[in-house]
Amino acid sequence: EVALTRARPGQVASYMATVSGLLKIVQAFVACIIFGALVYDSHYGRYVATQWCVAVYSLCFLATVIVVALSVMGHTGGLGCPFDRLVVVYTFVAALLYLSAAVIWPVFCFDPKYGEPRRPADCPRGSCPWDSQLVVTIFTYVNLLLYAIDLAYSQRIRFVPAL
Repeated sequence: EVALTRARPGQVASYMATVSGLLKIVQAFVACIIFGALVYDSHYGRYVATQWCVAVYSLCFLATVIVVALSVMGHTGGLGCPFDRLVVVYTFVAALLYLSAAVIWPVFCFDPKYGEPRRPADCPRGSCPWDSQLVVTIFTYVNLLLYAIDLAYSQRIRFVPAL
């Protein structure tokens, strides 16, 4: 639906019709994949550090859903500051939070001191906590990349004049 309503030259588009708006949808979808892997026996409760990562995923997902909901409902004006600035600040904070999770999660899941660097031999394929940890790791990096692209695109739009 967003793709169908994208603005044509000379028309004003809502935030959701922009690249940043579309990236927010993809970020939320990737977070849902992470949550699906977390639910499936990922052993995230063993360490405070991995619990921090789950808090990062949850907080960023919740904030993204709020941004999308406010945009769709058209309540972007009554926030006390410009909506686009607020979203850029949130995207910057989310990128930093995901960066912390991208460093912490693999260390506490795959470092020999804390976790398993290789798939355990007694672990059946597809139903192993190691698999869930690997999925979370991969999609943590995917979402970090999406937030970085979103931040770069937002800055380009705000600070680079159109040619």
